[in-house]
Amino acid sequence: MVWVGVGAGRDELRELQRSVTRTLQAVGFRPEGREFTPHLTLGRLREPADVKPIVEGRFESDTFQVECLTAFRSVLGPGGPEYTELAALPLRTA
Repeated sequence: MVWVGVGAGRDELRELQRSVTRTLQAVGFRPEGREFTPHLTLGRLREPADVKPIVEGRFESDTFQVECLTAFRSVLGPGGPEYTELAALPLRTA
């Protein structure tokens, strides 16, 4: 998997993840045992490759507001991943 980490807003994303996890635990959801790392997945590779020249650069984006959180199921198959939307939840602003 090729991904880039989140810089600005990392703490806020971690707090959002903790809040969502607490809420889901109340209805029986079992959280992952590993620590959450805010990131953006750029792609998956079928075979190992040297991606260092691509990911060593600095990725930057304009600031943007997220208004909806969408949960997807990802099933990897021989033709690549298949995504199914499970739920879309609008986010409230503080």
